[in-house]
Amino acid sequence: MGVILVAFERESEQSAIEQLLASRGHQVQKAGTGPAALDAARRAPPDAIVSDIVLPRMDGFALCRKWKQDEKLQSVPFIFYTRRHDDPKYERFALELGAERFLARSVAPEALAAAIDELLAKAGPRANSETAPPAATPTPASFMQTGTQRAYVNEATLQKHAEALEQAREAQARLRAQLSELESLNERLSASETRFRRIFEANALPMWIADHETNGFIAVNEAALRFYGYSRAEFLALKTNALFANGNELGAKVARHKRKDGSEASVALSTQEIEFDGRKADL
Repeated sequence: MGVILVAFERESEQSAIEQLLASRGHQVQKAGTGPAALDAARRAPPDAIVSDIVLPRMDGFALCRKWKQDEKLQSVPFIFYTRRHDDPKYERFALELGAERFLARSVAPEALAAAIDELLAKAGPRANSETAPPAATPTPASFMQTGTQRAYVNEATLQKHAEALEQAREAQARLRAQLSELESLNERLSASETRFRRIFEANALPMWIADHETNGFIAVNEAALRFYGYSRAEFLALKTNALFANGNELGAKVARHKRKDGSEASVALSTQEIEFDGRKADL
């Protein structure tokens, strides 16, 4: 239940609404003028206000405008309960000012009570800042203790950061050493591959390298090109079985090979599985 401020000029109207709301468990504060209602609310903000439009010294519309402009009161529901409902412009103007409800006095009193209960339920419990206990002032001892704890936390944080930085530097040094080792290995592999290609190209015996899966040629030396009579591009476009006069005899020690011009020759074969350009191959 809440505290409801009732702003009506006539005491009879105030009493009738007070009786209705008290029966629902609400506490009622009463004001007979607009300024009196505003002053009372600023001193002790209610949970809601029920106001007529016609009020002395400040009508209900002016009261609603000031109410919604006040930081302490603007969240407090404002309900108009009036006989001045014959023109729709009154309700429209009231809602534009920020009023939550505009009820005609011709409706049953229970409708007013239901509207108040609904608005209070939506608003929830209202915190009263004036009754809140003041914040405790820290004593010098507690302030010094807090400062010491803060310094300790900062020192511990800095130590953790320093350790993390040192670990990062060590990891970076290890990474640089690994990169240097890889570069050295790549240089050795590159040099070894260069020597292999030179030996392969300069060998007086016909030599070629074929892909182990596709049987397509991927390298051939000058001696093989001269022996078979193909250009390098023509030879690399062939499969290994194109050289054999009697089909694919790769792996045989002696085989009949045919040249580009159709002539045949007996050749002694020697094969070895190697890895060439990252794939399995036959040399």
